[in-house]
Amino acid sequence: MAKIKLLNLFALMLIVSICLPLSACAIPAINTSKTTSATLNTMPPVILIQTDTTKTPEPTITPTPKPEPTAKPTMDFSCQSIAADSFKFEISGTLSYNNSAIPNAQIYIRSSADNGDNWENFALAQTNKDGTFNTLWLPKTTGTYLLCAHWNGNDTLRWMNTTLSLAVTSDANSNTFATTSTSKITTLKYDPTTQTLSFNTNGTQTAIINTYIPKTLVSDAKTLQIKIDRQTAEFTSKAQDNLWLITCPVNQGIHSLTLQIPPQEIIDPNTIPWLTILIAIILLIVIVVIVITIRRRRKTAATVAAILKQNRP
Repeated sequence: MAKIKLLNLFALMLIVSICLPLSACAIPAINTSKTTSATLNTMPPVILIQTDTTKTPEPTITPTPKPEPTAKPTMDFSCQSIAADSFKFEISGTLSYNNSAIPNAQIYIRSSADNGDNWENFALAQTNKDGTFNTLWLPKTTGTYLLCAHWNGNDTLRWMNTTLSLAVTSDANSNTFATTSTSKITTLKYDPTTQTLSFNTNGTQTAIINTYIPKTLVSDAKTLQIKIDRQTAEFTSKAQDNLWLITCPVNQGIHSLTLQIPPQEIIDPNTIPWLTILIAIILLIVIVVIVITIRRRRKTAATVAAILKQNRP
């Protein structure tokens, strides 16, 4: 047993003695502190290249802004009531420059019911060869509106828009009253008791007021009376189907206008049958009285003639 242990120990020592020289040959020691001249002569030269990691930005190309045209076109814009018993209006106008029509131009037409805070586009009209455009508009209810016609312009002419003020009201018999102007219009109302249409204007320059009155209320427009700030004002009138167009100028600033319809011109359609019946009854009574009077006179004359005949000698 002792001999076996000795043999194992001897074999272990033999293995260790063989492995130590092999490990020394496989991993030679490297002296980092010293370098032989032969090694330096055989090593290639080291070239240090510094790389700029900052990327050069590409130049920004700023387009040259296109100058806005300064030539200003001219736009005429109007709103006309076309029905005395409904809210129907014709929007029309003309676009021109230097007295020459601008054809095939897109005109955007919009309305505002809150003094310009919010706008609603309701039509897109195109100008004709003569520069005119038109469309129809039916507001949903009575009230005061701003109407605007806008053109975007082109390469030589700048954009253009024009604004109008429109007020609409009606009475219990569905008679429609309307007034338009470049001046701001407010508080349009009709009083059926006094037969008076009144409203206020506020403008920065002299303007034309166009007011539409149903013919069912006025047979002759010359009998109307218009007052501006309680002073009688001149006006012109024009017949348009079942409406009267009443036109008068007003100066800049704030003004109150009243349009008085003569009381004798007011005939309520609901009273017309009774009025006709009353007139017929009066005429019938007059005729009956005349007939009775004539018969009585004839009878009296006949009686007198008979008495005279009897008394003859």
